[in-house]
Amino acid sequence: MFSVRWTVADDEEDLDFVEVAANDGSSSLDFAVQDVSGGQASGWELFQFPVGKELDVHVRATDSNGDTSRKTKTVTLGKVGEADILIPFDERSDLDEFTEMNHDDNRIASAPNRDGDAFEVPISEGSHYGTSCRSKFENETGSEPIEAYAEFYIYFPSSFEYADAGPGGTKLPGFAGTYDKAGWGGRSSDGTNGWSARMMNHDPTEGHWSRDHGLLSYVYHADMSGTYGDELEWNIGANSEQWHKISQYVKMNTPGRNDGVIRGWVDDDLALEREELMFREEGYENIKIEQFWFNVYHGGSWTAPTDTAIYFDDLKIKKNASSL
Repeated sequence: MFSVRWTVADDEEDLDFVEVAANDGSSSLDFAVQDVSGGQASGWELFQFPVGKELDVHVRATDSNGDTSRKTKTVTLGKVGEADILIPFDERSDLDEFTEMNHDDNRIASAPNRDGDAFEVPISEGSHYGTSCRSKFENETGSEPIEAYAEFYIYFPSSFEYADAGPGGTKLPGFAGTYDKAGWGGRSSDGTNGWSARMMNHDPTEGHWSRDHGLLSYVYHADMSGTYGDELEWNIGANSEQWHKISQYVKMNTPGRNDGVIRGWVDDDLALEREELMFREEGYENIKIEQFWFNVYHGGSWTAPTDTAIYFDDLKIKKNASSL
């Protein structure tokens, strides 16, 4: 299955209908028609063709006077599950796949409790970091999306302990559009300046988790309640000495509307869903998903109470998608 997303406009503001067709150069053809009106319309159609097919996708808009405008684009369907950004963490050079990496002491090491290697992020007693790496969509894929999906595997060793202050844990990777203006470090979001939706691990005794580690999304958004990001609890946590698959999805809101989306999964089980978020005000269509921020950081006044590390593996990121 693949979707064709389209937008049409008419200066005379008398649109009538839009036709969307996809064919593979033979007798295989899918066709859809939508009634529209006014000066602008958008939508999407879902078609089904085999992986690897080269398709001609046609969009034709017709107004009430019978005038038409056409556009055709040729596309090749990729493999199911193909990521736009893939960092397997198999060797040290994989870390160079990040657009930016600010901490050179990060390393590829033997993965605990599984075969192969993983990204080891050490955190020394009394320190905040961690790491702060970034995969920027403009640099890596050529454009910033308004929706994106990411997944990775995470492992907390038994040596990980929570500080006494606050939630006691660390920031964890997540999507962001800070643009070096707002959305982190007490730089509040107001819908015109930036946002972020990193994850955090949280002292489970301070929340409602039955596992060793609480999980939440730490979100800077236009309706945030204070100076710092809102903590949106996931209803599933993580266990020590066990690998967990973490998946995240973010979709920007329609500018000016509270319809932004965040979803999170632990081992493919839905753990968080919010569909009423405001990331950008009307007129700020330029605020999109700037990056996947691979951030591991003890924030606020707390630092790591012991020497420890967190391990990550198999990072996959796909834009304009809600899954892989």
